[in-house]
Amino acid sequence: DIIRALVSDFETVVVLGCGVKSCLHGFGCMEAKKAMNRARSVAKIAGVDPSRLIFIEAEDKKAKHRSE
Repeated sequence: DIIRALVSDFETVVVLGCGVKSCLHGFGCMEAKKAMNRARSVAKIAGVDPSRLIFIEAEDKKAKHRSE
């Protein structure tokens, strides 16, 4: 869906992910970052400017780290 959004008329695609400390599963944020890196690579190969992809990590200030 990220690539589909890039090849559409959207100027920028923003993906919002949970923060490392507030991630319910403990690894979701890292997986989202990996997916963004893959999408940037595919975009570059496809001739689409990968800087149009923006990842925002939303950290919950009240969340405690899973190991705490």
